[in-house]
Amino acid sequence: MSQTRSFTPDQVARYARHLILPEVGGAGQRKLLNSSVLLLGAGGLGSPAAMYLAAAGVGKIGIVDFDAPAPARPRRYRPAQG
Repeated sequence: MSQTRSFTPDQVARYARHLILPEVGGAGQRKLLNSSVLLLGAGGLGSPAAMYLAAAGVGKIGIVDFDAPAPARPRRYRPAQG
């Protein structure tokens, strides 16, 4: 399914550096916005990967992690405040 909608002003501002790259451009950024990624694990590699995929403009990101918080390290699993 091809979408020919133009980018919103917010998207143009957010992805301006991608849009001017000849390797990405508008067509490549549209493909990223229409793509989906499933990350298996949200640990040392999954967390930064999710951040970079989101920054690149991937449209849908799913994260699956079966790790349970360890009682010995509760601070590490505290939800972000803000």
